[in-house]
Amino acid sequence: MIKTAVFLLLISTLLICPYTLRGDDNAADKLLMQARAGDVTSQLRLADELMFGRNNRKAMPQLAVYWSRQAALQNSPEGQYNLAICYLQGWGVDKKRPAAAYRYL
Repeated sequence: MIKTAVFLLLISTLLICPYTLRGDDNAADKLLMQARAGDVTSQLRLADELMFGRNNRKAMPQLAVYWSRQAALQNSPEGQYNLAICYLQGWGVDKKRPAAAYRYL
């Protein structure tokens, strides 16, 4: 029961977080829309902007990991690599060397 509640809280947080991004220009909104539509290039670019706080976006490493994972799930080598680095360095996730090694393969 508790695991279900925690899972639902996590999912609702992931669904709400993208709406809290700060993008003042139309290009930023367009990037977010393309990433949500499943465009791998947009997902990777958005992850980069969120990881390092570029283009008027607040640095949000956990959300950056989410977008890197979305790209990795579509078999993007760059998404896999970025996700591995996040696991290796502990950026936006807990350090997990086995998870990092799995992504490198």
